[in-house]
Amino acid sequence: MIYEYAVSPHLFANRENLQLLFHAFEPGSGRLISDYPRRKWLQYVRAFIKKSIQEESERNAWIELLILLEKYAISERQGAFWSDGNGFNWIVNAIHEHHRRPFRGILNDKANTDEPDIISLGVSMYSHNNWKAPSTRSIPRCASDMVQSVANLIDVSTTLILVDRNFNPADGRFSKVLVAFAEYLCNVRTHQPKIKQIKYITTYDQEHCNRTLNQFEKRCQTFLPEILPNGIEVKFYLKVKNLLHPRLVLTNKGGVNFEYGLDEGHGEVILSRLSVEVFEKEWAQWDKKFVREFTIPGLKT
Repeated sequence: MIYEYAVSPHLFANRENLQLLFHAFEPGSGRLISDYPRRKWLQYVRAFIKKSIQEESERNAWIELLILLEKYAISERQGAFWSDGNGFNWIVNAIHEHHRRPFRGILNDKANTDEPDIISLGVSMYSHNNWKAPSTRSIPRCASDMVQSVANLIDVSTTLILVDRNFNPADGRFSKVLVAFAEYLCNVRTHQPKIKQIKYITTYDQEHCNRTLNQFEKRCQTFLPEILPNGIEVKFYLKVKNLLHPRLVLTNKGGVNFEYGLDEGHGEVILSRLSVEVFEKEWAQWDKKFVREFTIPGLKT
């Protein structure tokens, strides 16, 4: 749904490549560019653009697009390895980093038969399996599949927000999914700064279930600490139910809508990647207009 790619800065040295590159990683495309090498990728690209385009107004227009790319499509890869031993050999370093911790693909000026995940910039990239970033997909409605479907997004993020107005801490259909997200953060993200808190946006639903704010918080305190892994806490934000409709997984890098909700069930669930406009709207309001907040620590060892 949303994937991280390594992109050679040298590709931006050719003005003929620019339109294709900016289109390929336009906001909402489902593709993020790793800032590899860390904190230097953007300055290399900026220098290549300035060198390749002599006309000032055109050059400034491309730099403006690069700024837009930086806002929406740059992924900050923490803990990446880079060796200056042989000078600036980007592709060699990118392949080594890919073997250590895979990118979705490596976009370069030409393919490499010894490394199948290298994608050559041009028409052929559209037929490469690792280039595809579908906006919708169906997955089994079980906790492990639901987490894995957005694992690539979580891996490039520093914030995780779950939104489901029907969450019930005493119902295993919901708690299993929450625990699966928490365990993924504990067990898999060894390469990233830890996300130690999941933010969960839901409602206490007094109208239909006759649950008051205090009753809902008490049920969370009763059922969740012993099943959530130690080192992870869940901060609940309770809202009035009519403010919550979509069931979402949000991070600081994008969002995915889960058709039926963040609970297990029979059959499959359809996932849809949020457009930039919808994501910005949801991101701007997830922590607004709540009537209660409280935190549940994980105690399971």
